[in-house]
Amino acid sequence: MPACSPDAAARYDRTAEPLMAPFAAVLVDAAQVRPEAAVLDLICGPGFAARIAAERAGPMGTVVGVDHDPAMLEVASGHGAGYAIEWLQAAPDHLPLTTDSMDVVVSLHGIGALREPRPVLTEARRVVRETGSFAATVWSPVEANPYLAAHQRALGEVGAQGGLQALQDATGYGSDELIHDLRGAGWHEPVSREVTLRVRLAGTTAAAAERLRGMPWGARLTPDEALAAARSVLTALSEFAEADGSLVVPFRAQLMHAYP
Repeated sequence: MPACSPDAAARYDRTAEPLMAPFAAVLVDAAQVRPEAAVLDLICGPGFAARIAAERAGPMGTVVGVDHDPAMLEVASGHGAGYAIEWLQAAPDHLPLTTDSMDVVVSLHGIGALREPRPVLTEARRVVRETGSFAATVWSPVEANPYLAAHQRALGEVGAQGGLQALQDATGYGSDELIHDLRGAGWHEPVSREVTLRVRLAGTTAAAAERLRGMPWGARLTPDEALAAARSVLTALSEFAEADGSLVVPFRAQLMHAYP
């Protein structure tokens, strides 16, 4: 997982929030984060899930957000007012946490972006208590996600081969692979279910271009490439256009749950 520049991390936080925050709420609810819980947000990015977990755990709870990327953690810490969250920069397979110290581990679309998920899942198993749990989301296949499919098509049209590879890297790891790796890492009873959320997005070309540049697969597009790709995206998503010009797009992800 390459590190982001500060500008890219801030853009991701700003543009991804409308679609990531609803999934973060579903994830934290599924993890059953209770008051006073100790929660690890693994591969936390700008902290979408950590902030919701902190609300659920309350002032007596403990929330730790871990990410390898200092730019993401800098953005995350900027949301710190009102949240008791500790942000730690570390490799996700070498966590600076003691064994059996966490009640819940959550990961919002982070596991699917890893080159080798199993060592990370093994490390997560180490730090969670025997009474704890694990919950994560990974994207459903691109063909089941109109928004991602539109991005894939647009990247191809502008010749962004690196972007296409980044999109594949971020979305190619599915629930079957995650179940297999969870079992191999010592987790039990892994189950998944698909979650579909409809998200309202601004439907202007400028907004679509900015959202695309906020994603890892669009971060290296030039402004002109992003605008051309955005026009393609909006054409592909025209069936989801509302009368006010906004888009209401279904996003689909697999929600995974497992126990130590």
